[in-house]
Amino acid sequence: MNVLITGGTGFIGAHLARRLVRAGRSVVLLDPSPSNVLQDILTAEELAGVIVVPGRAESLRDLGEAIRSHRIDRVAHLASLLHPACDLNPPQAVQVNVGSHLAVLEAARLWDLKKVVWASSVVVFGDRTSHPHLPLPNDAAHHPTSVYGATKSFNEFLARHYVKMWGVDALGLRFTLVYGPGRVRGASAFVNELLLRPALGQPARVPFGDDVIDWQYVEDVARLIEQCLHVERTDAGVQHALRRAAHPRGGPLHHAAPPRGTDRVRPGDIRHRLGTR
Repeated sequence: MNVLITGGTGFIGAHLARRLVRAGRSVVLLDPSPSNVLQDILTAEELAGVIVVPGRAESLRDLGEAIRSHRIDRVAHLASLLHPACDLNPPQAVQVNVGSHLAVLEAARLWDLKKVVWASSVVVFGDRTSHPHLPLPNDAAHHPTSVYGATKSFNEFLARHYVKMWGVDALGLRFTLVYGPGRVRGASAFVNELLLRPALGQPARVPFGDDVIDWQYVEDVARLIEQCLHVERTDAGVQHALRRAAHPRGGPLHHAAPPRGTDRVRPGDIRHRLGTR
């Protein structure tokens, strides 16, 4: 199995690369500017087992060259501009998030790839006020409230289109808040401060102290993606990753109850934005 990971030197990509290398897979990482996360997560021996290719996931030419040169048969598409960067730069958000997703799907069609596993997000559903009845079914209506969420929602449409029109085997996973070693960007980066600063005897700020958050540990996410690279074609092209991590067949998305003493949830709370990757 030869796997190409877009955004492969980033947070989730580095952890996935480590799992695949340990499993004896051929791993190629596509990234325009490799980050230091890879060196922090992989050992020197594991680093020797990956190939880092400079290139942009939104470039079909860069994707095609990597696929042909390394005989890629599966892609884990993780390249993405995260929240809040997407809200601050919508043109770049569309270029990176939608452009790269479209390029990966087109590459899967042209080179007949066996599997594409890609990162969606539960933010496609928007605030809880848009969904009075829980749990959310897998096909619940989308009501994104951010540019990031809107790009992921459109990406789900694109994936369904490529599955229907050309039979591309693409499986999207809706992640919640992913945390763990190597997280330096995105909505859950504040966790690093909560852990590191007290360890150094320094104060740390808790920005969402009263919220209940659907956390996902990065190593669990990497394991899930690795497993999905092997699975047969699924009926649903996108799955709730929080549910699927525990139940391989998927199912409705359940959310934690409010903490004791909390009768309502404030608009904009992370648990009611339903998390961001």
